[in-house]
Amino acid sequence: MSSPSIVPNDRLNRDFHLVLEHFRNGAAFRETDEGITYVSLIDDLLTGQYGDVLNRVSTRSIRRTGEA
Repeated sequence: MSSPSIVPNDRLNRDFHLVLEHFRNGAAFRETDEGITYVSLIDDLLTGQYGDVLNRVSTRSIRRTGEA
């Protein structure tokens, strides 16, 4: 028996972007705005919307099959 998903089904086919940022008390992932595009995220990084960035993670919860 599988466990229920914590991600709502209507959000499975979206890109998710997280930014690992260094703060005074340690590092933490900051979530980005829902629906942000990769290009917008890069623009935010380049224009200083995030302080001391350690890493960036982008992922999609599911992948469509049969697409090029």
